Amino acid sequence: MSFRLRHKVLLALKNYIKNIELKGNIQSDEKYFSINLKGTKAKNMPRYSKKRTSTKSPYRGISHHKVCTVSSIDDDNNLILKIIGLGRCTTEMLENALRNKVDKVNDLNADSASAYQKFSKNHNITLNAVPSGKHINCNINISKINEIHSHLETWLSKFKGVSIRHLQEYLD
Repeated sequence: MSFRLRHKVLLALKNYIKNIELKGNIQSDEKYFSINLKGTKAKNMPRYSKKRTSTKSPYRGISHHKVCTVSSIDDDNNLILKIIGLGRCTTEMLENALRNKVDKVNDLNADSASAYQKFSKNHNITLNAVPSGKHINCNINISKINEIHSHLETWLSKFKGVSIRHLQEYLD
């Protein structure tokens, strides 16, 4: 009962979030989640079931076994959290997720990933890239979006893993 009610509320939020546009100065970063096929029947699994071990994935770091989500927030606290694909973030993924949302954006604070560099150039947005490893004592920061990632991890941990099928609804 509570699962169905929760998902009705999440669907209503999805309809609201479709109309959000970012403007002014924004912070953007990507967040990676492990693939979770919770609730998938054995006959519908895209891969063999994995045995439970101490290591969660045979691939270290960011790989095709991670779901990439982009997070962007503006000065008015308009927030977009969107699943954009598997593996490392690319310019095409950013285009698909944010192209209709950034028409009124002037500045973009992001990490120094090449995907953001190309995306900002395509949309005539000034990119303020946070230098790699320089998150402290820097005038340019993405602390607001990192705080949201921290709260998101805490909130999602209560559900003991969220299936990819429902992850976008939880992000909304």
